[in-house]
Amino acid sequence: MNTAESALESASSLMEQVGSLAAEGANSTTTASERTALSQQVEQVLSQLVSTSQTQYNGTYVFSGDDATAPSYQLDLNSPTGVDQLITAPSTRLIQDATGQTFAVSLTAQKIFDDQNPDGSPAPDNVFAAVNSLRVALANNDQTGITNAVSSVQLAQNYLQQQLAFYGGVQDEVTNSITVAQNFQTQYQTALSDETSTNMATAAVDLTQEQDSMQAAIQSEASMPHTSLFSLLNSGG
Repeated sequence: MNTAESALESASSLMEQVGSLAAEGANSTTTASERTALSQQVEQVLSQLVSTSQTQYNGTYVFSGDDATAPSYQLDLNSPTGVDQLITAPSTRLIQDATGQTFAVSLTAQKIFDDQNPDGSPAPDNVFAAVNSLRVALANNDQTGITNAVSSVQLAQNYLQQQLAFYGGVQDEVTNSITVAQNFQTQYQTALSDETSTNMATAAVDLTQEQDSMQAAIQSEASMPHTSLFSLLNSGG
């Protein structure tokens, strides 16, 4: 989760760069050659975003959902979104805390970077699509396309921040769960210690009482007269 959050922080910074490039490209004084250069910079950022979607931890792809053995996306500048989707596995892993509550701990690259409408088309806040549309518009010196892309990039930036916030929330959930578990452990250990201490004290009291009773019985027996039947008969005769 820490690796995922760090990756999305980097992605968020990349989207800020895209926003700056979009604003520069939308300026009416920007020349066609300058926009071509900006397009190349946007392409580099798109490539970096794809690399971010391929982030690994201990040999597993953190944004590939339940199929973490391969990356979810690869760069494809001929695609409308600038990428090809390689894996569509969902992310179903849950964590259960000490109280029995469960919560999700990860998102897929599709959820983060390639948000889609119900019909499978790119959603307005689709990160890959927004960046690629800006790249194409700049390369074509398309003023209208650049203006539209600026709005899409802004939506994508806000959307990516929401996904980053998800991981911040998960980290809080994990921290709270660990705290609760540690509190439970302390309570159980205290209860066990109290139970053990109470039993030892009770056993010690019982042993002392038994020893006192035994000693009293021995003393009582020792104080009794030891006169035999023959002694009584003889004394009576």
